[in-house]
Amino acid sequence: MNIEERLNNIIEEKESRIEQLEQDIEQMKNEADLSRMSWQMHKAFQNDDFYKQIPYPRMEMRLERLGNDPGNWYSIQWVYGLVYKHVVDTTNDTLLFIPFGCTTSNGGRGTFESRYVNQELETPFRDSLHIRVEAHLLSLPAYIVCREKGIFNQLDISDHAIGIAAKTRS
Repeated sequence: MNIEERLNNIIEEKESRIEQLEQDIEQMKNEADLSRMSWQMHKAFQNDDFYKQIPYPRMEMRLERLGNDPGNWYSIQWVYGLVYKHVVDTTNDTLLFIPFGCTTSNGGRGTFESRYVNQELETPFRDSLHIRVEAHLLSLPAYIVCREKGIFNQLDISDHAIGIAAKTRS
């Protein structure tokens, strides 16, 4: 094998390796995109003692801390959706949560107390209006829930509250 043939073989090997790496990169990008969409998955959950305090069907907004540090409430998300009892299996206490929207925040003071003021859980601007309007249109109650802290508040979905929310946010 002369030097030209050897160089051509090396170039072919490198081109093949580059093609494989490009495929790997594309696959990683697709997986990363899917991980950002995990909030959209329907979630079955038990109607335990905490959730039995709240009627269903209902609209529910879940305030969740992102990350593993229990004292850090700097990065959070609110996911709101519909909660109902699926009729396929009526022998257990399983409810289903179908998400409609998600808002994240990386602000505030980083404490739970900054998210819970005057016995009320903080709500995001846009999705707070969305959950109220959808609950009103569907004639369902609406709640914001922080399962980690065992706290929930009913949201006002009256015409007056929705009108005020729409005017203050536009």
